[in-house]
Amino acid sequence: MSKDTSPQDSAFGSVKGHDLVLQSISQEVGKLVPRSGSGKKRKLDMESYPLGSLLEIVPNHSCLTAACHPLYYVVKDRKVVDVWVPCRGW
Repeated sequence: MSKDTSPQDSAFGSVKGHDLVLQSISQEVGKLVPRSGSGKKRKLDMESYPLGSLLEIVPNHSCLTAACHPLYYVVKDRKVVDVWVPCRGW
């Protein structure tokens, strides 16, 4: 993730397959909230997301995360199809 928000909804990312956005982040914690398309604030239905639920977050920008890894695994259809080495020091 990055500290850059999306100009569309001022969020740090969206949750794939759900009407949720990542509203705030810190080193250890991210806060998910319902996307507010109608201008009204909605509460998150916690029963829909029990403890241990796996959610895929699509970040707006990922430079901070990407910089921590020496390799990138390119995955297609759940299989690694390539390995990329990032460019460093430019």
